[in-house]
Amino acid sequence: MSDTTWTAAEVLEMAEQIRGHARDVFLSKGEHRPVSFLFTTKNPDTGAPEKSMAQVPVFGKFDGPEKDAYSGALRALAEKFGAVGIIFISEAWFVKSEVDKNQDMKKQADDQVDEWAGRLHEHPDRVETLFLICEHSRFGSIMWTAEITRPGGDPKAKPDLKEWVGETENFGKEEGKPGGGFRIQQGRFVHLLPQVD
Repeated sequence: MSDTTWTAAEVLEMAEQIRGHARDVFLSKGEHRPVSFLFTTKNPDTGAPEKSMAQVPVFGKFDGPEKDAYSGALRALAEKFGAVGIIFISEAWFVKSEVDKNQDMKKQADDQVDEWAGRLHEHPDRVETLFLICEHSRFGSIMWTAEITRPGGDPKAKPDLKEWVGETENFGKEEGKPGGGFRIQQGRFVHLLPQVD
């Protein structure tokens, strides 16, 4: 294995460190700005083979058009620098859902989304979270979430953060297969890297 290859263990170790730092940032500031980290195989300045990480912060407003632009820029940067992995962290709304793991989980999730005509942040079963998605072109993807709580349900109260939840035992076990417990992932910040055969 070359010294420019990121192993599954190295990716998970970095994800753990970044989750710890993200938690500290959120608890001290009461928010977490979106940020990404690319696991690159080329030096961004020289193009020479080199294992490194590149941080890609978000500046300014981060709404629909900005999210689309940032997502496209991440894909372009990942290609330019030979990224084999990516971590994206942001606050987000999720909908609690119960799915039967013996049935088509993607269809169940799609059906639940289709039943709700409103916006996600208005859904009655919504949960505010800090989330981290980690993708690797060979090892698949895994997502962790930490629920954001606000004392008394007051949106102006200083928020707290529950523990991170995510499953790591399958990550990297089968190359090209999704890892972890969140196999139904949709949105502009998932599937940022092409899967390697």
